[in-house]
Amino acid sequence: MKRSLIIVALLSLLTNLPLLGAEVRVTHEYKKGEPSLVHAVGTIQGQPDDVWEQMIRFNHYASFMPRVIDCFFITQEGITVIQNAGTRNASRLRSLAQPFKVEGNRKKGGLWSGFVFMVIDTPFPVENRWYVLKVEQDETKAASHTFKRCWSLVDGNIEAAQGCWQVQPDTKEGQSLLTYQDHVNPGKKIPEWIARLGATKTVPEMFESLEKVAKK
Repeated sequence: MKRSLIIVALLSLLTNLPLLGAEVRVTHEYKKGEPSLVHAVGTIQGQPDDVWEQMIRFNHYASFMPRVIDCFFITQEGITVIQNAGTRNASRLRSLAQPFKVEGNRKKGGLWSGFVFMVIDTPFPVENRWYVLKVEQDETKAASHTFKRCWSLVDGNIEAAQGCWQVQPDTKEGQSLLTYQDHVNPGKKIPEWIARLGATKTVPEMFESLEKVAKK
């Protein structure tokens, strides 16, 4: 009982970790065996257009996004290879997926989509998570510096993932207002404390990482 209380207290503190210039508030609704809802809103330093340019750099996520081991656009042929591989091991599937890595088919100022393969470093003793997402980008409101990216699960060793990022100008000059929402079920073998850690620690770190690269 004491251990559970300590973990809850620590996770509560993590939601208010100081970032570079960011102010992020995270809520996490958790129900065992069901997709949990993660919702975060925060302001970061950087123009919305610059933040968006970094947010869609999927093939470079491993260099700046927390816990990302690998991430890249993948062809439909590559997805078929993964689904017929006869293994669900993240490392082996990563090797099989690499030859099908491509650049995103971006339509600047319009609607565009693609498939992304991603491997996530997951705390011991849980095996690393991998998944293929269909990602849909909306740049039709670029004139007002507002952008949206949504995703849904195609395959993976998680049970559910569906969410969106939105980027828009903040009321303060030179800042962006970001909204993040995700319905995710990382699987039955994921302990509750790891699921909550992903929401309360990793999500704020994503805001921080976007701020760092957007300011470069």
